[in-house]
Amino acid sequence: MQINSTAINFISILIKFICIAVVVAIVIAMIKGVKELRKSISRNKQMDKELGHILNEVDKEKNGNIIIKIITIIINMIFCLIFPLSLLGAMVSPMAFDSPGSTESIYTWIFFLSALSLPAVILISVIISFFLLFKSKLYNKAIIVSLAPIIYFAAMFLLFNT
Repeated sequence: MQINSTAINFISILIKFICIAVVVAIVIAMIKGVKELRKSISRNKQMDKELGHILNEVDKEKNGNIIIKIITIIINMIFCLIFPLSLLGAMVSPMAFDSPGSTESIYTWIFFLSALSLPAVILISVIISFFLLFKSKLYNKAIIVSLAPIIYFAAMFLLFNT
C-alpha cells in the first residue's frame, strides 16, 4: 500500500494548521491570563491601600492609647507616693483647732475637712483610674480621673492662698 504525495501534503498541512491553532489558543490564553493577573494585582493594590489606611489609623490609636496609659500610670505612681504624706497631713489636721476661737472660723473647718479627705480622694482616684485603664479600657476617662487630686490640690491652693 502506497500513500500518495497529495495525501501526505494534506496531512502535513492539517497538522500545521492544528499546531498553529494550538499556538494561537495558547497565546490567547496567555493574554487573557495576563489581563486577569493585572486586574488581580490592581485589586490587591487597592486593598493594600485601604488596609494600610485602616492599619495606620489603628496604629495611631494604639500609640495614642499607649501614651495615655503611660501618663496615667506615672500620675498614679506619683499620687501613690504622696498618699502616705497625705495620711500624715490628715493625722495632724485636728491641730488646726489649737488656737482659741479657731473653731468658729470657716477657713479652719474647710482646711480641716480638705486635709482629712485628701487621702480618700487620692485613694479613690487611683483605684478608679486603674479600673478604667486596665479593666474597662476607657483610657481618656482614666487619665481624667487620675487628675482629680490635682484639681483638689489646685482648689486648696487657690482657697488658702488669698
